[in-house]
Amino acid sequence: MKNAGLLEQLCRTGVANPDFQPRTIDGVAKTFCNYFANYVACGMGCTLLSDHIDEPILADSIYDSMLSDTKNWREINDMYGCPSSTGASQLASQGSLVFGILNSKGLNQEHGHINVVVPGECQFSGHWNMLAPLCANVGVQNFYGEEESYAFRKMPKFIAWVPSL
Repeated sequence: MKNAGLLEQLCRTGVANPDFQPRTIDGVAKTFCNYFANYVACGMGCTLLSDHIDEPILADSIYDSMLSDTKNWREINDMYGCPSSTGASQLASQGSLVFGILNSKGLNQEHGHINVVVPGECQFSGHWNMLAPLCANVGVQNFYGEEESYAFRKMPKFIAWVPSL
């Protein structure tokens, strides 16, 4: 499914969803990027981000699945094999489902992170010193329409759901 309006609506609704707001549970900080990614994916017709009991899988597992399942997922690269922020932005603007994602190793953190590239023109990122696509992010901070560099200090992989291309 390719639908820029629906993608934008799902992302805006998800970012504002009270269930996806960061909070402390039993003394542990909790964030819900995987729940948000699954919410948007399901809304776009993709059911690959949850297990068989409809529980979203963790970002590290999503990352591994996306990189190994080339039938359903395609990494968006430029002609040199580097992650393509402009390609990700163009696809999202056409209504394709594109995620920004890094695993825990790539982030050098306990958990990985995933968010959604949203329709809109790339903006210059001082963090990356290049153009960055806009995103919807649920995590330590929830936001819509900021550059991916607000969510990832280093450029993530941009991975699209093949049926939405």
